[in-house]
Formats: sequence, structure tokens, C-alpha cells
Amino acid sequence: MWATGVEPVPLVRSLGAGKDKAGRALVDGSLRLLDANGSVVPNVYALGDAASIKGGPLAATAQVASQQGAYLARGAHFPA
Repeated sequence: MWATGVEPVPLVRSLGAGKDKAGRALVDGSLRLLDANGSVVPNVYALGDAASIKGGPLAATAQVASQQGAYLARGAHFPA
């Protein structure tokens, strides 16, 4: 998922995912969504200003979101 704006959209806020202090969904370094317990939610990814990488958040800018989108599109992180 990808959302733009100055705060998380209702969809992101309604997820049972872990959240950072700004309310963005927590993801791991591969942009996989983390649940409220910190476990990976299978086959769900979040990027851009909808997401915050746990332990190393990146700026919520279009440049970062574009790079994250390209990373996911390459599919190098998907299990074989």
C-alpha cells in the first residue's frame, strides 16, 4: 500500500499492524508489514509515508517512496 498526505489515511490507522509514534504502519527492512507483536504479516508490504521501517525510519518524501516502489518492483526480496 502507498498513501500520500501529512498523516496516515484511515486504512493505515485501522490496520492491526504495529505503528510508530506518527501512526504509520511498521515494516521490516524488506518493507513487509509487521503486526502489533512485531511479526511479519505474510504477503503484505507497505511503503512511502504509510510506512516506517522499524529501527531505521526514512524520510516520508516522494524520493524515498519512489525508491521503495522500485525496490519492491524488482522483487529481489521475495522468497524463491
